[in-house]
Amino acid sequence: MADMIADDFKDGISINIFNLDGKYVKPPSGSGSLTPRLSISCSRRKLGGANIELGTAIPYAKGLAGSGAKNTKSTPRIPFALRWDDKKTADEDWGEVQNEGEDIYLDQNQTLKLLTGYPGDANGIPRNYVNRQSVSVVDSLGHRIVMQFDIPKDSAGLELDCGLEKWIKSH
Repeated sequence: MADMIADDFKDGISINIFNLDGKYVKPPSGSGSLTPRLSISCSRRKLGGANIELGTAIPYAKGLAGSGAKNTKSTPRIPFALRWDDKKTADEDWGEVQNEGEDIYLDQNQTLKLLTGYPGDANGIPRNYVNRQSVSVVDSLGHRIVMQFDIPKDSAGLELDCGLEKWIKSH
């Protein structure tokens, strides 16, 4: 994973961003040869969340899809599913739509689940990274978009900068 540092001058903190390019298994309509990107952010040794950059705007339901207990914010949301390694059934959740439908934001627990297959509150047991993570979304037209990310075995920078030692088994 490539590491870059962005400064938040307003709050006076540095944010580490780890980028991982993926590939489309089933691309968005008319996307051409775009590459999806997973960007994981951390600050002060705390995992922030992840942003999945689709590379193109996808149609999404305007309004507060996924409202209820899961959606306490007033941002549009889109259903997504995670399927890692050889897992047969996908785990489904709701992500925040950002950047006019070009990005999907995942919170801290969703990001840990993306990396390990388990949310952050899974009894405090450290987990291994998954090998391969597939992320799928269905746009408002009913088209399924599937992306795949290979999680690097050596992600020491991510573990150190994001304080993931309590969730990730040491190699």
